[in-house]
Amino acid sequence: MNSSSRRLFFALCPGDELRSVLKRRLRKGLPRGAGRQVPVENLHITLVFLGQVGVSEMDCLCRAGDAVSCRSFQLVLDHLDYWPRPRILWLGPRHTPAQLFVLVGSLRSHLQHCNIVLEQRPYQAHMTLMRKVSRPPALHAIEALEWHIDRFSLMESVSEDKGVRYHEILSWPLEKRGR
Repeated sequence: MNSSSRRLFFALCPGDELRSVLKRRLRKGLPRGAGRQVPVENLHITLVFLGQVGVSEMDCLCRAGDAVSCRSFQLVLDHLDYWPRPRILWLGPRHTPAQLFVLVGSLRSHLQHCNIVLEQRPYQAHMTLMRKVSRPPALHAIEALEWHIDRFSLMESVSEDKGVRYHEILSWPLEKRGR
């Protein structure tokens, strides 16, 4: 990795209250020993993954964040699932709200000017709970978690001796409802 580049992504990051609820529920509900649990402080929903980004693109990323226009919205995390290829257990919305697609679309549109190649896969909102899951766990219904989305963040993935840590670089508020 080049020291003049950073591994970045835009994301939704839960506040302390939601992290506390997630921590309690995950302690009870995740299968023990099935994989490597993501630390609660790293839980997030990626909006746009950017990958290795040069320092010279940072101003453009900040302008893209500034230009986003989206109202705040409710996100209900009520769907637990498993993807076999990346071997991850994840939590997400059973029904993705239209405003989340507006937010992702607005970000992607404004990032076109930033000299960054974006993934072309269709967007799937998810919060990775466990990695390297050896076999699909028995999935059960999960009590819905309501999350009021009123901001988004530019995040950096930092590798440390103990693993990866996500660091918020900057965040932007979403427009209040009713405007």
